[in-house]
Amino acid sequence: MIETIAYIEDYFTNNLNETEKKVFELRCTTDNDFAKEVAAYALTREALREALIAQKQAAWKQATIPAVTKKPVIAMNSFIKYAVAAALLIAVAFPFLNSAQSLEALANQVQEKYTSGNTMDASHDQIQTAITLFKNKEYSAALPIFVSINKDSIVNTDAKKFEGQCYMQLKNYDSAISCFDVLSALPLYKNEGPILKAISLIQRNKGDDRAIAKELLGNIVADKKAGNSDAAALLEKF
Repeated sequence: MIETIAYIEDYFTNNLNETEKKVFELRCTTDNDFAKEVAAYALTREALREALIAQKQAAWKQATIPAVTKKPVIAMNSFIKYAVAAALLIAVAFPFLNSAQSLEALANQVQEKYTSGNTMDASHDQIQTAITLFKNKEYSAALPIFVSINKDSIVNTDAKKFEGQCYMQLKNYDSAISCFDVLSALPLYKNEGPILKAISLIQRNKGDDRAIAKELLGNIVADKKAGNSDAAALLEKF
């Protein structure tokens, strides 16, 4: 978020070259979340500019009034009025600035709920070892174990789920989504593949990812699939 605001400010303060400006302007037309952030920044910038102008005008008026008057109080009250207005505008603008962040933060929280396994076959010990590594945040060490368990044609659902989640933690979202596509296609009673795929799309956030994730979450809720309550909570953030 801080980097995004800095990027937007660079545009408004003319610190981008012509090519960077064109990229920025194109993104405003193709990325709805980014466009909201730009609009909120512009509104906030204008409100603060007007508050500064009001402060300067008040100071100028004070300089032309005899010292025996009580105009300084009036000038300060005037500035406070503008400052409050600016603060209120910032409060209105911030939900737009934080909407994408809130969605991603909630997605991260939801993901943490899907970190249990039920495998009781011959690979049980391997999976438990890998899950322990995963929960200790040793994702690079856990990943090859999950991959090795799934090297045969028969998919171990727990291993595939955690393989995908390792990729998520390592920010390899393309591979994570591939894992969750495989998981989603399996005839499971409680299939967590769709909700995890939706979270991966939210976190990757490229192109139509958010739109696809929103549709997927809607289907999860409508069909009452695994994670439907989490899907409903995520939908509220769009």
